[in-house]
Amino acid sequence: MWWASPEGGWLLTDQGNYIFEKLDIESHSFAVKYRSAKFYLLADRSFTMPYYIKPKEIKLYGSKEATAVMLTGGDVMQYLERYC
Repeated sequence: MWWASPEGGWLLTDQGNYIFEKLDIESHSFAVKYRSAKFYLLADRSFTMPYYIKPKEIKLYGSKEATAVMLTGGDVMQYLERYC
């Protein structure tokens, strides 16, 4: 019930994100300019920590990947395309 895909991947459902927030697990949010099918596929294949996608942002529950995204200026798609 926490994971969006039963076959694998780290995308959280609304319920999963709610639990992570209640447990006060550290997260980092980044604005997302556009989301395409490519974005979802790259995110699912690349992220190794839980993440949650909101309408205009993505929340990463992993400081290692969040730091890498920050190094690209906070552009999640650029990070996924170039470094994963």
